[in-house]
Amino acid sequence: MFSNSLLCLKNITIFSEIFLSISILLILLYGTFIGTKKKKLLIQNSTFNLSILIIILLFYILINENTFLMDSSNFNNSISNDFITYLSKIFIVSFSFFCIVIIKQYLKNQRLNQFEYILLTLFSLLGILFLCSSNDFITAYLAIELQSLSFYVLAAFKKNSNFSVDAGLKYFILGSLSSGIFLFAASLIYGFTGSQNFEDLKDLLFWVSLFSFDFINKLDMFILSKDLNEIYSVFFLKTYCNSFSSLNEESIFSFLINVHTLPGTEEEFLIISQHNVFSDNSNNFDFFCDISNIAIIKFSLILLLISLFFKIAIAPFHIWSPDIYENSATSSSFLFAILPKLGLFLFMIKLLYYSFYGFFESLQLFLTIIALFSIIIGSFTALEQRKLKTLIVYSSISHMGYSLLAYSSGLFEGIQMLFFYLITYLLTGVFIWSTFILFKLKYKYSNKSNKDLSEFNLLFKTNKIMALLMMFVLLSLAGFPPLIGFLSKANVFLVAMDSSMFYIAILAILCSVIATFYYLRIIKILFFENKLVGNLFYCLNTQNSSLLVLIFYCVILLFINPSFIYLICYKSSLLLSLS
Repeated sequence: MFSNSLLCLKNITIFSEIFLSISILLILLYGTFIGTKKKKLLIQNSTFNLSILIIILLFYILINENTFLMDSSNFNNSISNDFITYLSKIFIVSFSFFCIVIIKQYLKNQRLNQFEYILLTLFSLLGILFLCSSNDFITAYLAIELQSLSFYVLAAFKKNSNFSVDAGLKYFILGSLSSGIFLFAASLIYGFTGSQNFEDLKDLLFWVSLFSFDFINKLDMFILSKDLNEIYSVFFLKTYCNSFSSLNEESIFSFLINVHTLPGTEEEFLIISQHNVFSDNSNNFDFFCDISNIAIIKFSLILLLISLFFKIAIAPFHIWSPDIYENSATSSSFLFAILPKLGLFLFMIKLLYYSFYGFFESLQLFLTIIALFSIIIGSFTALEQRKLKTLIVYSSISHMGYSLLAYSSGLFEGIQMLFFYLITYLLTGVFIWSTFILFKLKYKYSNKSNKDLSEFNLLFKTNKIMALLMMFVLLSLAGFPPLIGFLSKANVFLVAMDSSMFYIAILAILCSVIATFYYLRIIKILFFENKLVGNLFYCLNTQNSSLLVLIFYCVILLFINPSFIYLICYKSSLLLSLS
């Protein structure tokens, strides 16, 4: 009786996912059976209103979750919730609320009256929430696929548009390739370690790293002058040695003192924890005696990161994003750009900062090169763009490069600044996309959407207040002091310097300065271009205006008092470092 009660209590930790799953099923039944009796437009409006209510209730459930139950695990330890997961879910649900409310009017204008659109959006949100809670590779893969499959259909949702169908097909083919790489890498890790659970992999591999002779030279005197118990029973194992004759201080000291006189000495040593590898119930000694196994694990991690870089659209794995964002419905591009970023970065944090932290140093150069390459590609390629969606895509690529730069620092402050940067970027991105979607041009055919940058030259004449708000957010996104975008970028550069990546930080700063050009060009179009005669933008209704002002107030709140988000990110990274 007690065990059953405890099981029900622990399942409360995924109550938000359970609630969202049941709500999706109810909307599916409602749209299927009621949709044949009423007009499609009425069904779409009702399903949107229901989905907004569901998001509000989901947010209420999340903020009222019992913190005592956060660290509980469910379903054979395949789902785990902690504070950083809880925090990420709250922000993801908040951003999804803005996304759903904003795209409502756009879908009505584009006559996309099928209720399945909002259903697929909720399915993608469910996949992202499960990805945040995932604690093994199988759960993470299924969550990513649930999100990705929804996005594939959303990209091709405009069935009458050849461009949209082409975008959906491209997204599906390249996304399937990325998912196959992820599955192959996860199967390699499972085949060589015998586990696919993150906690088990942490216990097995957390104290595994590769160090050079210089590190051993610095540590010799420390080991000789201190008791081994004070360094957590750590010892060095030669990569070509099968075993020590006896695991005691004398044999380890003898090995370290004579290390330079040993024939065939390798450049690297394997440092492992005696507690994790050589305990009585462990049979992993043979695995660590073969250095090729460690190399395969590193190769698998690189493949995993490549598949995730594709999902996030980080250069050079961004080739798909400009065409797909440009040819898909603008509402779908909006969802692609905002919803998955935070969940995927959280999964990357669990991967290298939790389960495989011992491999981080050997992968740091790879991460840094990818981050710098993404910053350079995004900054320089966006300079020649004339279409607004493509410009936003390349801007997103550069911003994801800055996020990856904070991630590649390997520091406690790096995780803190990663969350801080992502939250500020996503919030400003929501405002930019909202302005792009909600302001509709007065063409003779009503389903025409904004395409070129030049079409914004009448925004100031149409709505002066919104043009000023747009300028403020663009300056923040560009990193102009003293706005919140400048603070987040400056912190990323400081973290990179703390990690001794001085040249990388300098190059990133130069790219950031270059990237300000295309933000200033949009401001120039808004205020200083020669305006045509006529008012080519429809006026916003009260609901949409209030929504844009609310998003802007959130940006202003971060600018006035950034310590609120700063302290939340600090607590999240601190609890992660202590786990």
